[in-house]
Amino acid sequence: MSLRPNGIDGSTGGYLAPALDPAQLMERAAGRHGGAEDKDMHDLAERQKAVFGVGYGIDPLRIDSCGWGVLFAAGESPAVLAALQPLLDWRRAQGGCQVRVFAGQEGYRPGMRSETVLAEHGSAPGQPADPAQVPYYLLIVGEPSAIPFAFQYELGLQYAVGRIAFDSAAQYASYARTVVQAEQGRLRRSRTAAFFGPGNPDDEATLLSSEHLVRPLAALVKQRTREWEVGIYAGADAERQRLAGLVAAGPALLFAASHGVGFPSGHAQQARHQGALLCQDWPGPLEHIGELPPAFYFSADDADGGAAPAGLVAMLFACFGAGTPAYDDFPEPGERRPQRLAPAPMVAPLVKALLGHPDGGALAVVGHVDRAWGWSFFWPGTRGAQLAGFRDALLPLMAGQPVGHAVNGFRLRHGELAARLALSLAEIRNGKRIADAEQLAGMWTAYADARNYLVMGDPAVRVAL
Repeated sequence: MSLRPNGIDGSTGGYLAPALDPAQLMERAAGRHGGAEDKDMHDLAERQKAVFGVGYGIDPLRIDSCGWGVLFAAGESPAVLAALQPLLDWRRAQGGCQVRVFAGQEGYRPGMRSETVLAEHGSAPGQPADPAQVPYYLLIVGEPSAIPFAFQYELGLQYAVGRIAFDSAAQYASYARTVVQAEQGRLRRSRTAAFFGPGNPDDEATLLSSEHLVRPLAALVKQRTREWEVGIYAGADAERQRLAGLVAAGPALLFAASHGVGFPSGHAQQARHQGALLCQDWPGPLEHIGELPPAFYFSADDADGGAAPAGLVAMLFACFGAGTPAYDDFPEPGERRPQRLAPAPMVAPLVKALLGHPDGGALAVVGHVDRAWGWSFFWPGTRGAQLAGFRDALLPLMAGQPVGHAVNGFRLRHGELAARLALSLAEIRNGKRIADAEQLAGMWTAYADARNYLVMGDPAVRVAL
């Protein structure tokens, strides 16, 4: 079985990466061509043995119990702090002394690891969250060039972490205003969950996600909840205009699975269209050759130009759906160094447009950094798709849990797969022959995929109903 990561190159119309067989993926996983470093994997394996989440007697659904904090880069502009003041005031009204602001010398400083931040405030890796030290809900403010994605991955193993990063103070102010309005009951959306997924007959990846992720996941969710209406927009129903309508007016919750559009580092379209969602308007790889026209995908331009997505919570299964690192997390076999993906690490432009819309933005977007892989829901050797991780994130959201806690399963999966993978990689390096390359390859891609899911937005927000 070969595997192709999701993603279409917007500059050529071809795939972002070639399909790989398990042996090639095993080479990557084993670290022979730029894979995970031994120490980082060992640290993750050790942390998996610890208790995740909050300490005994602390309620993760109440800010006045588990705490909420905001973490700024040490040199963040005072204008950004001022723009977010209404959100900080609202959180203090909810949580009192359990709300913390980490700014200035208490903020993030270049080169810090998550364990450094924890130690400075009396905690350590592997310890349950204690709001007297570090609050459970943590909102990172700033671009990944200032506070790296890797820091968010690490901190997210123990805490419910989200991030916002905008291009102007006005967008920060708009986001803060929208969150407060939603939580005060002045902004509501329909009790509807929409599942969106194009499926092109000539494209294995979108057929796989449409038929084995979007449709069955929607059916599972519909079986488990009677209070919500569930809409399925797959295949021919997954056109760009349909997605625009769903984003602008309608469901409180949107799940979308598609190719994310990627561009070469520094390309003129990258700053606005990286991570855009390819829709059914794309005729497929056989019918279209050459640069993708914007009419094939839903981008930040569409979000900016459309009606406000105020109150929306979205989960996007797509390459670069949450952001793009500066260098590829999945280097090609034989590469001396990873491929440069962007001049600097970046939050997806579509995410910024959705969260920071001037007329009211989305509350949160759960998305993927770097490329997304089909093996994250299609484990080799099993019958049928593995949907429990997505199901167990969506159902708590629909039950009213904060988004950062609802996606707890992704970080637990990240830690568990890290521990299993660390053992297998150690055996390989000690000379053991791996009989099942496909299984190891699947474990590695699933580990990296689980790690790279991030919450963009305040992790304490809930669906606006």
